Amino acid sequence: MRGLIFVVSVLLASAAQALDFAQPVLLGVTSTMTVSAMSISNVTPTDVIVSTAPLYRQVCVQNLDTTAFLACGESISVSTQSASSLMGVYLTTATAVSYAVPSDCFEVVPGKRFYCLSASATGTSRAVIIRKR
Repeated sequence: MRGLIFVVSVLLASAAQALDFAQPVLLGVTSTMTVSAMSISNVTPTDVIVSTAPLYRQVCVQNLDTTAFLACGESISVSTQSASSLMGVYLTTATAVSYAVPSDCFEVVPGKRFYCLSASATGTSRAVIIRKR
């Protein structure tokens, strides 16, 4: 009987180890995010990450401008010109400031910058930026 119990316990232990490949063990999780309002320029690409010291892994941009779209990307050469091959990701205009289009989130390489540029004719667009670690 002892031998049977031993064999069953060994089989269960080896089956549990085989399942470990699908479920990694996390020793600890830290997660923080910062939310801020920002004016996105239409002349100079705006760095929406601001600081690479905290090593953000994700940035979300919510456009609050009801008249202009935003173009965002990892390159400082991001452009709002549709004829440019460097346009970036197109973020649509908000339907109203109180009922804005949901934010678009982007994975970023920790320590890298992320830029947005406004297509506004008046100079800047308001946006909400969420930076996550």
